[in-house]
Amino acid sequence: AIGENGTEAEVKARLEKFAARNSINYALYYDRDYALANRMHAVSPLLPYVPSTLIFDGQGRIQQTHRGLPRGDSGQADPLSVFRRDIQKLLDQS
Repeated sequence: AIGENGTEAEVKARLEKFAARNSINYALYYDRDYALANRMHAVSPLLPYVPSTLIFDGQGRIQQTHRGLPRGDSGQADPLSVFRRDIQKLLDQS
C-alpha cells in the first residue's frame, strides 16, 4: 500500500480488513515513504497501481506483472491461484 492517510496502526488495520475481504493470504507491504515504489518505478512502469505484484525469476528478472487484485479464469478475485499458476510456469521452464 502507498499513499495511505492515518497513523501506521490505522493503515495496518485497513490493510488487514482489505486482505480479509478479498481473501488475500499473502504478505502485504506498506510503503509509507514511497521508498520501494520509487526504486521499482525505474524497473517497471507498473507502479503506482495498488495493489501491484511483480513476479521475478531466479535471476531477478521480472517475468510477470499484475495491476490490481488478480482475478482467476472465472473473473473472481483469486490471487493465490493466479500467482500459483505464474510461479509454476516459471518452475516448469527451469
